[in-house]
Amino acid sequence: MKTSRYFGAFLLLTTSVFANAQEAEFILGLDLGRNSINIDQEFAIIDTEFDSDGYSLGYVLGYRWENNLVAEANIAYASNDSFFRAFDYYETSEIKLMLGYSFEIAEHLRIVPMLGFSRWELETKEGRLFNPGPEEQKEFDGTDLTYKVRMDFPVGQLVVLSLSYAKSELDASEIAITQFGIKFEF
Repeated sequence: MKTSRYFGAFLLLTTSVFANAQEAEFILGLDLGRNSINIDQEFAIIDTEFDSDGYSLGYVLGYRWENNLVAEANIAYASNDSFFRAFDYYETSEIKLMLGYSFEIAEHLRIVPMLGFSRWELETKEGRLFNPGPEEQKEFDGTDLTYKVRMDFPVGQLVVLSLSYAKSELDASEIAITQFGIKFEF
């Protein structure tokens, strides 16, 4: 119920503020990178605060209006390095709705700060190594604020390379993601 309220507010804001924009570009992209996850004690399998690094993957669908306002929907996956799940394993998935502004610094450089909401799920699993018996597993979810700062490097009329830093401060954990991406604007 809470998520539909956020989505409704997001939709109302984008349609009312951007109704006068005449030319715009759709954004479609893929991001790959590294993440750092810090899971609070009450959500960790081993009942102690847990910090780990891992890989991340993200998909981007967005819209940039002629006035440089940007709206994006991101799907992001992050997990820690766990050597074939031998050690405790943590995985997050997020669906993010964000609004931002694209500052054109130079012909081939744009800075895009964004702020929004993240609908997240966290899954924790006990590792197989030194674990006699079935592996314990816990799942959590929620909705929290997220932000992202991206540098875009247009290399043509269609292709944009990007470098981004995103952070979500969730109820259960804190996730920081640095990613390299390729985007198509049309």
